[in-house]
Amino acid sequence: MKRRALLGTLASLAVAGCTSSGSTPDDTQTTQRTTQTTDRTTQTTDATTTATLPDELRTLGAPASDVDCPVADTDDGRVVVHGEHPDSPLSLSLDDDTLDLPADETTFVLANDTDYRFMTNFYGWKLSKRVDGRWFRVAPQFWPQPLHSLPAGESHEWSFAVDNGDPVDPGSGGMDDIALAGLGGGTYAFTTHGSFSPEDGESVPVGFCAEFELNGDPVELTPTDGVTASRDGATVTVTTGEEPTEDEPMSAFVVERVEPQAETPVRERITEQLLRPDPGFGDQSGYRNTIPFFEDGVDTVRLEAPNGTHPPFGVDEGYFVEYEGERYRISSERPA
Repeated sequence: MKRRALLGTLASLAVAGCTSSGSTPDDTQTTQRTTQTTDRTTQTTDATTTATLPDELRTLGAPASDVDCPVADTDDGRVVVHGEHPDSPLSLSLDDDTLDLPADETTFVLANDTDYRFMTNFYGWKLSKRVDGRWFRVAPQFWPQPLHSLPAGESHEWSFAVDNGDPVDPGSGGMDDIALAGLGGGTYAFTTHGSFSPEDGESVPVGFCAEFELNGDPVELTPTDGVTASRDGATVTVTTGEEPTEDEPMSAFVVERVEPQAETPVRERITEQLLRPDPGFGDQSGYRNTIPFFEDGVDTVRLEAPNGTHPPFGVDEGYFVEYEGERYRISSERPA
C-alpha cells in the first residue's frame, strides 16, 4: 500500500506561489561556537541550525532547459521525468501510463525518499496535451495556493480519472482526487513542482513530469445544452434563455472571424482548452457557444447572456485566438 503524505499546511490560501523559503531537513544538527578571551576560553552551543542541502539534491533529474516537458516555475531549476530518471530519490510516478477512453483512471505518486523536507502545493498540479510538437495546458483553470510540506520518507497521491464526456467542470484542481471530462485521445503530461529551501537562503526549485497516452477518439467543440442561435446576415446571435438581474446584467461575448496578421499577438488553442469555461464565464463557455456557429458567410457570433463579472465575461481589451487554422478577435459588450 502506498504511503499517504502528511499534509503540513504552512500557509493560508492567501499565500501566493507554491514554494517557500522555510524548508529545512528533517534531521538537524547543532554547531559549536568557541569564544576566546584574555582569561579563558568558553564554549556555547547555538540553537539548532539547518545543514546545507547536499549536492546530489541540487542536481536531481536534468536542467529544465534540457527537458521537453511543460513544468512551470522551474526555468532555472531541475526537472525529474518519470521513466528518464528512475534512480531519483524525489520522484513522480504513475500506476499506468496508458489509459483508454471513454473512461479510465490511474494514480500519481509524489515520493520523497530524501532526508529533507520538500515544499510544494498539492493543488498545484497541471495537465497538458502535446499537439503538433507543442504543449498546451488543459487544466485546471485556477487553484488554491497554500504551501504544503512533504516530509522525508513520505509521499502524496492523486487519484486521477478521465473521460471524454460532459459536463466539463470549470472548477479548481483537487488536492487528492482529480476527475477530468472533455479529453480526447493523445499524449498528455501530469506535472507539479516545489522546492528545497535550505537555511543558507538559496531556494532549489524542482519540477516533476509524468507523460501518459490516452487512447480514444478526439473530442469535438460543441455548444452547451439549452442555447438557441439565430442568424441575421453575417451575424449569428446565441442566447441561453436566462433572464438578466441587477447583479448579472445582459452582456455579450463577441467573436469575429478575422484575417491573420503577422504582427498581431495570438493565443493558439486546442479543443480540450476551449471546452473548458474560463473563470469569467461562470457556467457558460464563451468559446463553445460561439465558434461552432461559424459557417460560410458568417463573420461574427455573439453570445448574449447575463453576466456579473467586470469587465463582462472577464474580457477587458480585445485579444486574438487561433483555432484549427482560423483566427478570431474576442471582445465583450455591456449596454450602458
